[in-house]
Amino acid sequence: RNPQQWPGQQPPKVQPHHVFVGFGNIMGNPGSPPEPADPLPPPDPTRRHEGAGVTVGVCDTGIWASAGAFHPAWLGGSYLPELDDVDPLYLYDDVLALQGGHGTFVAGVIRQAAPGIRFDPETALSPTGIGDEASLVAALGRLDSSVSIINLSLGCFTHDDVPPLPVANAVAALPPQVAVVASAGNAGTSRPSWPAALDRVVAVAALQYDGKSYSPAPYSGFGSWVDACAVGHRTSTYVKGELVLPGVPVRNFDGFAAWLGTSFAAAHVSGRLAAIMTATGMDAAGARSLLLSQPRWHPAYGVLVP
Repeated sequence: RNPQQWPGQQPPKVQPHHVFVGFGNIMGNPGSPPEPADPLPPPDPTRRHEGAGVTVGVCDTGIWASAGAFHPAWLGGSYLPELDDVDPLYLYDDVLALQGGHGTFVAGVIRQAAPGIRFDPETALSPTGIGDEASLVAALGRLDSSVSIINLSLGCFTHDDVPPLPVANAVAALPPQVAVVASAGNAGTSRPSWPAALDRVVAVAALQYDGKSYSPAPYSGFGSWVDACAVGHRTSTYVKGELVLPGVPVRNFDGFAAWLGTSFAAAHVSGRLAAIMTATGMDAAGARSLLLSQPRWHPAYGVLVP
């Protein structure tokens, strides 16, 4: 409501307060919850240079307290554990909340795309996948100064599809050399999702891959505001616990999962941006420009990032 933010216009008397939901095919999104998966093989030692020296900020549900110890090859030593970054994970005992472990899964996807990166996890969402403008802006403000890429596997719709002002201002205030990547959402619609649809942000849609060709994922957001696309179905580092859902057998997890959504397509793009940085010597803004200079795979899905 600051008059300086509305030049030549009447400032609004109130500002809507928007809720952000982690896009992981739950919380009302199409698709399915995570499935237990076999452990990933160790990282390829010949790829350790990809993303080396780059720090990716991950504003999400936080990180599993045991992530580094349980996943030493993938996550150990790749971030500084801090108490306020821990994902609470559980509703009770070892029963997982709907999106408990989402941030740990995202971190693993980024590391698979660029095994040399470090990441800074910050809590912007609860383990049920709920957050708001204030929690996201606060998480952005807590990121370490070394962060050059920010991954936002979350988003929301807004009244009249206008950008949420507090988040738009926070993103605009970031240093110009920082790249921001966000998921396009799992509602299967062309309606813009925020913060992905902000001009400053690389909006990422999800694709399917059958081993021969790519096709749009039916759950993915799409439209002219989307900048890039990548496969959304991933296997990654996860947590220990069980997921109890009505009408289906209990799903027991032992540290790895398969999950699909634009959350994980965005995480892959964040990792590949880091890999471009180390391959070219560019900063994140230059890597972003180089990536988006490629021909669009489809007008509504942007550049394909394999």
